[in-house]
Amino acid sequence: ALGKLNRAFDTNYEQFYIKYASHDAGTVKKSGYATSSIRLQAMNQIKICYWNANGLSQHKIEVESFLKSQSIDILLVSETHFTLKNCFRIKGYSVYDTKHPSGKACGGAAIIINNQISHFPMLEYKTEHIQASSICLSATNITISSLYCPPRHKITDDQFITFYKTLGNQFIAAG
Repeated sequence: ALGKLNRAFDTNYEQFYIKYASHDAGTVKKSGYATSSIRLQAMNQIKICYWNANGLSQHKIEVESFLKSQSIDILLVSETHFTLKNCFRIKGYSVYDTKHPSGKACGGAAIIINNQISHFPMLEYKTEHIQASSICLSATNITISSLYCPPRHKITDDQFITFYKTLGNQFIAAG
């Protein structure tokens, strides 16, 4: 089962490496992986991965194994398909999710973050056009956001701008 998930991740995920050292924001480089250098004193590196799950609950064992085997600190997930009946937990990680506003098992976004990373959850963003879960890294004040935008909606620039304004000045958003 892990091989199946690893193959899915090999073709459907993006990894971000955030390196830390003192206090200046660095640049993003594109060479297979998006790499951002953000300087800070307390941490060494955070490994972030994005994945469109098309239903997260049925992949729990594979996700848990992938997080551990790849040393992923933060997993950004879109299309969780969670409802109020779902309870998704992974030992050693906090899970924050935003369900589709209809309450049906469609859409949605989640963030799975290692409990050793100091952070706090932001308010969820839930509309028919955009569903997003966001956290803020305590040491850097950088917001990390996982979002899902259903393809059946034409999302305007104004709708994205409204969403981005909720994330603050420094953020990473994937979806």
